[in-house]
Amino acid sequence: MRKKTTVGVDIGYYELKLAMINQVSERKQELLDFAAISYPEGISQSSPAFPAFLKNALKDFCGKRRQTA
Repeated sequence: MRKKTTVGVDIGYYELKLAMINQVSERKQELLDFAAISYPEGISQSSPAFPAFLKNALKDFCGKRRQTA
């Protein structure tokens, strides 16, 4: 059985939190990685640059795991 990996995203007021988990069994999950990333100066949830920041943060977070797998 292939493990299902999920990435959770929490968009807070001052930082972005990312969590990566594996579904080990029907009732059990395993935390693989977690990151809390403060927003750069001048970036907020409503700024036009936020989507690019989010995309890059997710790419870096998920890519980091692929490199170590």
